[in-house]
Amino acid sequence: MEKKWDEMSQDELVKAVTEMAETLEGAQKRLKEVNAESASRRKELEAKEAAEADNLSELEKLQKQVADMAARDEQRERENRALRIKTSVMAKVSEAGFAHPEDAFALLDLSEVEIADDGQVKGFEKSLDALVESGRLPMAGQKESAGLGTPRGKGKPTGDDHKEQVAPSIRI
Repeated sequence: MEKKWDEMSQDELVKAVTEMAETLEGAQKRLKEVNAESASRRKELEAKEAAEADNLSELEKLQKQVADMAARDEQRERENRALRIKTSVMAKVSEAGFAHPEDAFALLDLSEVEIADDGQVKGFEKSLDALVESGRLPMAGQKESAGLGTPRGKGKPTGDDHKEQVAPSIRI
């Protein structure tokens, strides 16, 4: 059993205090080492978390790029499909003999048009046949009438009446 402080001699007290100071110094030194190690590990952990966050943000960026590329690809596919349909239908409209194939194309019902596995555009034939039979649009080689105004040769001045209108008087 240890002696009480008041029972110790001065040399024993100095020795005990010195031992306690050394123990305290050792504990403080060890505490500083542990704190330094803890700080080092905390910094490493923060660096790893930051790197992980960067990796996640890089992953998110890549995912966004993939989504953007997929959207652009889908848009191009729609445009390609529309162009393929228009090209095929315009070819058939031209074969049908319309004077203005663009007008005929605009009047066709394309709601049931589809592209088959072999690449053929189908589903507009009934609408094209109906348009040909309707006679609403002029066919190539057929005379067109604007349907407006006075027929040719009617209501136009002839002879001397026309000469009077050619040179109007000018005042300065």
